[in-house]
Amino acid sequence: MSLLAVPDYRLKLDCMILKEELDAAFETLLPQIDTVINACVEIKRSEALPKIFCMLVQIGNFLNANASFGNAAGFKLNSLWKILDVKAAQKSITLLHFISMVRFGIQM
Repeated sequence: MSLLAVPDYRLKLDCMILKEELDAAFETLLPQIDTVINACVEIKRSEALPKIFCMLVQIGNFLNANASFGNAAGFKLNSLWKILDVKAAQKSITLLHFISMVRFGIQM
């Protein structure tokens, strides 16, 4: 039987090649996938993270008390980057430093 006689032979060959390439790519990505899964498990298990998020909401509401958004119930995760930008009177201390100090009972 000729290869040309096989219906959609080109499509079938392309699918076989793609399957092999995907298997190889999956093997390469598997350690990274495991890392993400493990990180998600640790986040779900964390008892401290919800407390830290609650503290962030309270601090944000305090800082925005006179604004229309000063009574927020939560925040978007992408706004977490801002805790690096919010500075104390000592410019070397960020909100991240402050939260860490409060969390671990370190005096300023």
